[in-house]
Amino acid sequence: MKARHSIALAVLLAGGLSGMSYQRLLAPLPVTPAPVEAQIAVEVYGLGTVEARTLVRTGFQVLGTLAEVRVDQHDRVRAGEILAVLDSREQRLQLAQAEATLQQAMAALGQAQAGLARNQVQLADKRRTLQRLQRLAPSGAVSLEQVETAQAAVDMAAAELRQAEAVLALAEADRNRAEAALRHETVLLERHTLTAPFAALVVSRLQEPGSVLTAGTPVLTLLDPQTLWIQAYVDESRAGALALGQAAEIRLRSRPGERYAGRVARIDVESDRVGEERRVMVAFDRIPEDLHLGEQAEVVIQAARVERAVVLPEWALQEQRDGRAVAWALERGRLKLQPVRLGPLLLDGRRLVMEPPAGLVLLAEVPADARPGRKAVLRAQAGTL
Repeated sequence: MKARHSIALAVLLAGGLSGMSYQRLLAPLPVTPAPVEAQIAVEVYGLGTVEARTLVRTGFQVLGTLAEVRVDQHDRVRAGEILAVLDSREQRLQLAQAEATLQQAMAALGQAQAGLARNQVQLADKRRTLQRLQRLAPSGAVSLEQVETAQAAVDMAAAELRQAEAVLALAEADRNRAEAALRHETVLLERHTLTAPFAALVVSRLQEPGSVLTAGTPVLTLLDPQTLWIQAYVDESRAGALALGQAAEIRLRSRPGERYAGRVARIDVESDRVGEERRVMVAFDRIPEDLHLGEQAEVVIQAARVERAVVLPEWALQEQRDGRAVAWALERGRLKLQPVRLGPLLLDGRRLVMEPPAGLVLLAEVPADARPGRKAVLRAQAGTL
């Protein structure tokens, strides 16, 4: 009896092991097909900060003592509005002196013009006298000596006229020099007043009244609120799909629940050699109120849209190189390793497969013991291209 029981037990055990081996080695493996999706948005992620295209530090072009600053941080100013002024008392004295010099030059010019006119009249009168004597000389009514004396008078008057013309030219030069000096002093006085170069937001106030400033010392930092944008950095491996004008979604760190529409406005020609990133400027379609420079922001750029493609998780691909990879596929109920051409990488880590072979079902998941040629069965119905 014991022998029979042992034999029966051995038979049962062998049958069980045989069934397990069949299930392990011969039964079709359950596999998960990769989905075929339509209208797939290919997005590019970038991390950056709020910046301004037009951001300037403005100050005076002349040396002086700061007398007044009329604006402060957060103030909005109009183009041409007075922002700050220097102590201009000394410059006003210089301007008054230049005005007095010009008045003197104008008076001297008037005198020179009058002298020239007088000499012109005298020369004309002496020429008429000479002509009259020359007509009378042949008849003996006047002597030759009188004619010669009249000629000498004409020559003298002509010389005096040339001298008056030189005096007038000098007076005109003095007048021009005085006018230039007055314009110079006027410009210097104008430069004692700092005005807004454009409609701006005051970012920072860098100097206070009483400060002695050299030419070019920054007094205020201004930005043009209409030029605020996001300066984002995108990984070089994702930057190839970027183009000007692509739509983007902007997320500000201080407003996590809000999304803002934007567009790619600039793509830098030069990449960051160390960080291997490309700098991309994304402009707001409508600039929000109360933005803060330097605030962290994220951008998601709509780089492309694929009509229809197979989507595989990154870990399901093998031997990726130069846009090629190997993926598991199911063909006529058996597994095989299929070379595929890769498309863009999606933000969720999945990869598009471009132009998959017809009649195959690419697989998103297979058991660890899968091998080529092994029978397999789909866990769910998959689409094919």
